[in-house]
Amino acid sequence: MAERIYPPTECRSFPGFNLEIYWPKNQIFSVPVLVAAGFSSNAESMQLVSHELALAGFIALCPEFKIGYEPRRLGFLPDVDRAKRKAILHTIGDFGPVDVIAHSKGAIEIISVARDYASFRNILLVTPGGVHPNRGFFSVAWNLIMGDFRNHKHKKQLEQEGGVITDLLRVNSKISKAYRKNKTRVILENLTSAAVSIDQYFSELQRRGIKIAIVAQEDDGYFSPDYLNPQGGDIKGVERFVVLPGVHGAMKFVPKSCREIICILKEMIQISH
Repeated sequence: MAERIYPPTECRSFPGFNLEIYWPKNQIFSVPVLVAAGFSSNAESMQLVSHELALAGFIALCPEFKIGYEPRRLGFLPDVDRAKRKAILHTIGDFGPVDVIAHSKGAIEIISVARDYASFRNILLVTPGGVHPNRGFFSVAWNLIMGDFRNHKHKKQLEQEGGVITDLLRVNSKISKAYRKNKTRVILENLTSAAVSIDQYFSELQRRGIKIAIVAQEDDGYFSPDYLNPQGGDIKGVERFVVLPGVHGAMKFVPKSCREIICILKEMIQISH
């Protein structure tokens, strides 16, 4: 917590996970927003978007499973995905219906939970993992490997911005390096990202009244606009497909990107009403 630029208003601890809450000074929206972090990220990674949500009048909720507390699969492998879903389920159990901003691999956990529970209203997927139209496993896996190299170049350019962007880039880099020290977890999460396809469930969720929108980033090295929507048309079950400037993870360190994403969520909420 020492490096926190935007500390949470409240932090609750549960067996297996923490829940960070950003309470707004002036609450405008009654439904909280659950923020789902992606691969090699945690609640601290999401401090900027959580802070911006609170400034916009939302209650922001960011669950984070505890490193080293994963349930076991096959007797020895950490089941990270199940641990993350447990944290999401506990959060919606405490706070009731939520809107969602899910980043990258966080989209996989959110859609997995949303298929079985009705406590979701609007789901905004930002550069989501698991959207692989007509792509095979090895193609997806190769794209994830090459994405690291493509994104590194753009982040190096962003470091020249200075100020809060540079500070948040440094914080997120430290979090990612610490997360990736557990090689087993890294391998399992990459395999999940490559093997799971969530776009097949969008139409089912839409029929249940859950609205889904996707944000792509122009300079995203993992999931470019053309990767997520190769035909450039409508995606079944998706209300909106929006392309914004920025790199993969821009919502974690660029305030303008956060505000643009929150504006899209506000528009989804207004349409819902």
